[in-house]
Amino acid sequence: LGFAAIALCAMLYGPAWAALVSALGDLIGSLAFPTGAYFPGFTLTAAVTGLIFGLCLYKRERSWIHAVLAAALNCLIVSFLANSAMISFITGNSYAAMLATRAVQLAVMLPVQAAVLLLLTPTRVLAALLSRFAYFRFRGLTYALTAAAVFVGVRYVMGLLYPVSDLALLGLYL
Repeated sequence: LGFAAIALCAMLYGPAWAALVSALGDLIGSLAFPTGAYFPGFTLTAAVTGLIFGLCLYKRERSWIHAVLAAALNCLIVSFLANSAMISFITGNSYAAMLATRAVQLAVMLPVQAAVLLLLTPTRVLAALLSRFAYFRFRGLTYALTAAAVFVGVRYVMGLLYPVSDLALLGLYL
């Protein structure tokens, strides 16, 4: 559910900042917690994720259409097509075989991403209401806490639906 932080950034600051934050997050994460050699292709696809979320969610009314569109574009373009191409390039496996194996991940992640994006949208409204009662310097903290509450709720529900080992196989690194 790492996409949720990028989606929040996209909702608040727009596509350019979300793309930059996503790319820097990927770069810093791969340097700080390496799981193999650094590959810049994944940083590029991370930036595209931020761009897609920003274009679909920035300054938009709460709508399931925007959430589904953002999730569908991200899952299809980035996760399914681009990341599969990057993995195929790194491992030398067939791109067609990679797409076949990642189709299950697409089928699972598309509704999960759409639901999480739809759930994150109301946190902007809740944060705006709560920030009226907080000092100006604590508005960012108020927003972060409401987003964290949503994340914990989603994580709890996903934990009830799937064992932790299945979540890791699906790519839900929580």
